[in-house]
Amino acid sequence: MTTEPTTAEVVRRLDEISNRLLDLTNQLRTDYLRADLYKAQRESDREDVKDLRTRLDKAEAQAAANRRLILTSLVAPIITALIVLYVSAQVGGR
Repeated sequence: MTTEPTTAEVVRRLDEISNRLLDLTNQLRTDYLRADLYKAQRESDREDVKDLRTRLDKAEAQAAANRRLILTSLVAPIITALIVLYVSAQVGGR
């Protein structure tokens, strides 16, 4: 023998389901992003990463140029000094 729920019980259950749906809707609004907002954020992130890569490439190129300049500024005086010593030895040896 099954007993049918009373009208008050049906209303109480519907109210509980309604509250659950409201909680889920609120959770969806706070915890999850809409797909279009997510895609827009990802596109913005991609642009930022592209900009950072470009800046990094420029910085690496500048660092390489600086290394060449430093090496040249250290080696050139040494070579010049050796040439001067060689020429002085050749002229002084006569």
